[in-house]
Amino acid sequence: MKVHRAALLFLAALAGCNRGPGAPPLPARPTDAQAAESAWKRWQGAAQGADGSTAWACLSKRTRSDRAAFYKADSARVKSLTGAALESEARNWGVAASSLATMGPDEFAAAALSREFRRASPGAQFTGVTVNGDLAIIAVKHPDGRPESVALIREDNGWRLDDVESRRLAGR
Repeated sequence: MKVHRAALLFLAALAGCNRGPGAPPLPARPTDAQAAESAWKRWQGAAQGADGSTAWACLSKRTRSDRAAFYKADSARVKSLTGAALESEARNWGVAASSLATMGPDEFAAAALSREFRRASPGAQFTGVTVNGDLAIIAVKHPDGRPESVALIREDNGWRLDDVESRRLAGR
């Protein structure tokens, strides 16, 4: 006897609806606001840990594209280095010379983010979030008291930081 896929899905859904008293509660799905806050906190953790690879994954596709283009000239300059000059540059970047010489654009941009984070102390504190459809605005306060709005867009079933929207919000 052949069982149809739709019948199996119906039975699985029915079983989930018929939970009865004493059944453990289903895990709650995070709200959009909670998911956006979590994405920003992941970004902050990456920044504070100088983890460029994780930070790179937190960025929207257009932000990654913009950053890769921004670092393209730097990447070309580094790829032209050899010997002691390459070793010196690699120390400056905090990576092995062999790694630096073979990095692709995304890897180079991730390394550049790590380098930026090592030079800066982000320290911004989350103060709130507003969600409007596929746009979330994270309100943060810097250690010097300066407020900032950081834009996240919904992309690939998650929230990603978006430089274009953040600059628009800041009027830049």
